[in-house]
Order: sequence, then structure tokens, then C-alpha cells
Amino acid sequence: MITQIAIGFSSADDPSTAFRDAAVMAKSQTGATRHALAMASFTPAYAPNGEPNAPDPLENLRKTLNPEKLIGLCAPSLIWTNGIENKGVMVLAISSDELSFGLAAKSSVSFMPLQMTGLKFARELAASMPSGERQGAVVFCDALTLNHSLLIRGLQEGLGRVFSIAGAINPGGLLYQNQFLTDSISGVVFGGKTSFVSAIRHGWQPLGKPRIIDNSEGNLIRTIDGKPAVSIYQEYFPEEFAALPNRQLGDIGLLYPLGLSTNRPKEYIIKNPSGILPDGSLICQGEIPRGTQVHLMIGDKDACRQAAHDAAVEVHDKLHGRHPKLIFIFASLSRRKLFGRSAGQEINQIKELLGLACPVFGMYTNGELGAASEMDLQTHNAGIMIASLG
Repeated sequence: MITQIAIGFSSADDPSTAFRDAAVMAKSQTGATRHALAMASFTPAYAPNGEPNAPDPLENLRKTLNPEKLIGLCAPSLIWTNGIENKGVMVLAISSDELSFGLAAKSSVSFMPLQMTGLKFARELAASMPSGERQGAVVFCDALTLNHSLLIRGLQEGLGRVFSIAGAINPGGLLYQNQFLTDSISGVVFGGKTSFVSAIRHGWQPLGKPRIIDNSEGNLIRTIDGKPAVSIYQEYFPEEFAALPNRQLGDIGLLYPLGLSTNRPKEYIIKNPSGILPDGSLICQGEIPRGTQVHLMIGDKDACRQAAHDAAVEVHDKLHGRHPKLIFIFASLSRRKLFGRSAGQEINQIKELLGLACPVFGMYTNGELGAASEMDLQTHNAGIMIASLG
């Protein structure tokens, strides 16, 4: 049995040319005329614009790879085998007679009951492959300000609480078969003679004393210590806050996210507020429990690199000696902002631990989906999610 996995990249200015060149690069490595799965990620300038009579940039990808299934997500920056790219198109191509793949998608999710939408999506994903074959899934979502916790409850109800899922949240639209969708969720389930393992870590450290979220509603933090939630930033960064655009925290929210205490000592779930309401409430990804202790968090480069190392070691150990066929890396934009030009170092250490020759498909994200511990699937910020087919 043969599995060929390859990744191509292009930064050609014309989107149609870039999708073609990336697909040609991938095909030259697999040598296949038809591929079971193609997965793409692209920076915003390459997203199909949906205008009538506009050329379809994906047509060249389809002609080149002839994929049975196609999925993809827009991203602010790309991570692949050869490094980090701020502009371009990346295409993963898989030809295999031992792996199987199933797809599902739901659109207009912001206008639908989220838990039911997550359940319907999960059931369609599950129906695309027999239960005995399903090993894990990659999920993409381009709806940024939802209460993703409700979607996740539906996902777990439909796929099981211990089913392994790794995902990325980015605005800008996603690809699903012949469609370019917005306000949507999509996913690919992996099966066959393989395994799917994942791990997520962050490395951010608490700054200052803990406070209490005494009023929250869904994914909104209303008040912290009896004050409008945004005051936690106003008090720490008065001058920087005064210069911010209306209802946005900008880099302050990326570099100083919120850390929600967990039942595990010194472990925090990180949330980057994605917006500010007129009453000072903060919009987050995922549900925020009332009464939770919260810290401002600060990024420490050494601690964040160690977190990436620890996630890679966990993935390595879960593979139980199997060599990875493919590595997924979904890393928060907070990490890109923190590391700056040295961002590639944590990517390189992951490759060194899991295999320098192994193809890498990844992206920087506005949110990561994964389980920090068994059955604890949720949205994260400031983290690095590593998953692998083994």
C-alpha cells in the first residue's frame, strides 16, 4: 500500500497562477494523476472574491490535482515544510490507497442555533466514514466572534467526547469542494490505516493579581471585579488604550490576553478578546463561566518555546514509535507577534522532534481548537496546536 503526501507553495501575484503553481509543485512530488484529498491555505489577497464573471482561482488547482475532496481556509500567515510565509498559497495533496477521508460543512452558522449546527455538522462528518475507521479530524471555522463553546458541544455530541479534533479559526472564508464559503464551519475526518494524535500548549504567564469575572453571558465578559470588563486593560495600559481604534484592543489583546483559571494548578485557558461592546464588555471565543478567576497574561519567549517543545514531545509519545506521515501546526497570531523575526525557531524545533523530512501544513490563527486534556475540547488563543497523522 502506498501513501504519497506533498505540499506545494507559490507567492505569484496572480491568484490563479499561485493556486496552479502550488498544485503543480505538490503534484510533482506525488506523481499522481488523481488525489484523494487536497487541502489549501492562502493569505487574504488570494481568496476568491465571488464576483460574477470573475476568474475562479481554484480551477487550476482542480485541473492539476484532480482531487476527490477539497477543503481550505484563509490565514494571515502560512506555516509549511520550508518555513513561514506572509503571502501566498499553500496546497497539500494526498494520494493514498490506505487512507480514507470524509468531508462536511455548514454555512450561515451565525444565524443558526449553534449547538444544533455543531451537532448536524458532526453527524454529517461522522456519516462520511464508518465509525470503526475514523481516527481524528481537522476542523476549520471562519466565524470569529461566535460562542464557539456551543458549536463544540454539538461536535462532541455527534463525534464523541474523546474523538481527537484539531482546528483553526480565521476570518476570511473557507474552501469546501467547489464552493468558497463565509460564516461557515468545515472539516475533514481521517481514517484508514493511520492514527491521528494532537497536543496544544501556550506558555503565557500570569501578570498581577487574580480578579473575578463576576458577570458573563455566553462568550461575553460583562464585568470583572464589579467594573466593566475592559477596565482591566484601561488600568494597566491607560496611554496605549486611549490611542486604540474604537472597540478594538489591537496588539494589546494579542500580547496581553486573558488567562482563565482551570481546575489544574497553574494552568490557564487563554482568551484574546476580539472586540469591545459599548458597555465595556469584552467579546471572546467560547463560553466564559461566571465566577472564574482571570489574570492578564504576558508572553515569555522561553516559556512559549518550551510549551511548543512539550506539545511536540506529547505528539511524539502518542505516536508510540510510529513515524509521522504529516504534521499540522496551528499557531496563534499572538505567538507571531511575540516572537517577531524569531517565530521560525519554535517551528523548527517541532520539526526536529517529529522529523525534519515530514511534510508540514499549518497556519497562524485567530483561534485554535483542541483538547488540553482528554475530553476537554475547546477554543484557545495564544496557543500552538500540533497534530499528526501516524
